[in-house]
Amino acid sequence: GEQREAVRGILEAHPDVAWVWLDWSSLPQGEKTAEQKKYFRQALTNSNLLYLFLPVLIVADEDYTTRFWCLLELFLTYQTFREGTVGPVDATAIPITWMDGSQTAMDRARAWQNISVEQAFEQLLRDDVFVTCQSDKLLQVARLKFLQPMLLLLGDFERLKEERRRLLARGDTADLAAVLSQMGEVRASLGH
Repeated sequence: GEQREAVRGILEAHPDVAWVWLDWSSLPQGEKTAEQKKYFRQALTNSNLLYLFLPVLIVADEDYTTRFWCLLELFLTYQTFREGTVGPVDATAIPITWMDGSQTAMDRARAWQNISVEQAFEQLLRDDVFVTCQSDKLLQVARLKFLQPMLLLLGDFERLKEERRRLLARGDTADLAAVLSQMGEVRASLGH
């Protein structure tokens, strides 16, 4: 009820938003089939990219700043990737709708605006940051640790794909083998 109304209010205020992905309703919950487990794991593995690169609407309650997934979302929402590094964005541009208006929770959320990736590791691994599945916490913190190198590799891969397209258009097969080999190396580094 309350959260749905908050999301509706945000969307009415931002008619330019065409699509919304709600993490908790877009991922299978509870008991899962083998196929659902595979999808769930893939989604968890790549969720950090959603929070880093797409606009995020945050509807928060007082417990928001004590829950792992919420804090990971918050940290990545406060970050951007430019010039080869992950770093803070203008946090005033991040809309957070508070359900209960708790000043303490708002202050705790603001504290995440300018922390480093290393500080985020420390905070996310604290015992007082709650998560349903501890292995999810460990996986996501590990992914966060390698986020910047992974993004650099993705940039390399995109550059190589463009080079491959250019070589194919020219019919240049001599250099194509080297580019395909490099693409294979980057893909292997990315774990694909």
